[in-house]
Amino acid sequence: MKKIFKCFVLGMVLLCCVQSPIFASDVIENQKQYDTIVEEVFQDGSYLESYVVVSEHAEVFRSSKKTGTKTYTAKTSSGKVLWKAILHASYTYTGTSAKCISTSLDTSVLNSNWKITKTNHYASGSSAIGQVTAKKYIDGSAVQTINANLKLTCTASGKLK
Repeated sequence: MKKIFKCFVLGMVLLCCVQSPIFASDVIENQKQYDTIVEEVFQDGSYLESYVVVSEHAEVFRSSKKTGTKTYTAKTSSGKVLWKAILHASYTYTGTSAKCISTSLDTSVLNSNWKITKTNHYASGSSAIGQVTAKKYIDGSAVQTINANLKLTCTASGKLK
């Protein structure tokens, strides 16, 4: 009887020490896009706008994870897209802290007068930072420069802003 009891207790201890695997069915994902904000208006009427898209992954038995993007779009005064920069970031948060664990930056140019001349991205604590320099060229000379600074931060409760 003592042997059976010892085996039972040992089995329970081992069971408690083993982490539960996470299966695809245990992950809940949701995406939400937040309102578009005009960041800056230029002399010629063109403007720079931004919006955030959040994907939530609530994982069972682990800290929560969020991924999101912040998109900056440069447009003409009539709304035609000139170029776009998208900062991607992943975070973990626990309710008491948050940390940015990865970043990437994508750019695209949709107008032949514009060129992306410099990009940079990195994680800093609970924030993702992206930097983009775009220049407008006419007859080979730069006539306008836009320095866009993208920042996406996760709060300890998991809100991206």
